[in-house]
Amino acid sequence: MATNVALIKAGAKKVAQMALHGLAWVIRPLHLPYDGDTLFGLSSGERPGGAGMVGAVAVVVADAVNVGVSAVTSLAGVSAVRNLGFSET
Repeated sequence: MATNVALIKAGAKKVAQMALHGLAWVIRPLHLPYDGDTLFGLSSGERPGGAGMVGAVAVVVADAVNVGVSAVTSLAGVSAVRNLGFSET
């Protein structure tokens, strides 16, 4: 998760942790071996503030995953979510 808000190392770690909670809201199960569900936090330091200014990051990540999953189409015989009859939540 990249932001232009100035964060120290602990703040960047907290942002990544919050973003990972967003993944946990929408991906089940999470943290299986070899699935790559890892997020990193970094800051360009251009704007004053702290980790509290980016506290909504978990919601943003969860929404981004939902939008991405809803947007994909079937490929090579593998069905996309939109072709399985699930309703959007």
